[in-house]
Amino acid sequence: MIKVKYMIYVMYGTEDFFIWREIEALKKKYQIHDINISRYDMEQTTMDTILEDANTFSLFAPIKMILVDRASIFANSPKKTVSDDDLIALEDYMKHMNPDTHLIFIHDKVNKAKKITKLVKKYGVLKECNHGGNL
Repeated sequence: MIKVKYMIYVMYGTEDFFIWREIEALKKKYQIHDINISRYDMEQTTMDTILEDANTFSLFAPIKMILVDRASIFANSPKKTVSDDDLIALEDYMKHMNPDTHLIFIHDKVNKAKKITKLVKKYGVLKECNHGGNL
């Protein structure tokens, strides 16, 4: 089994091609098949739902991936109101992550000064995907 270094990521940039290239590289590196990938839109899904999935073990493989599109929680002004409870829940998850889940938040911009973004950088990967490169 492949040792996992990071399990939470924020991938951001205006070029979807580069973001998806990074995601495909992770899928290949950790041998994650499409059946083990969940995808959410953060503007339509609660943080509770996302974190519940992240804390649930995969039935089909040892590692699963969760993609969260439009994760404006990391931007200057989120499009969807984010409660303090949501922020606390995500902070708690980062401190006690499920080692079998890669949780990937995707957005076009991030505010690196926000506390939640700094926590991702501390516990995972904050990756700008405008110019390519690999994790």
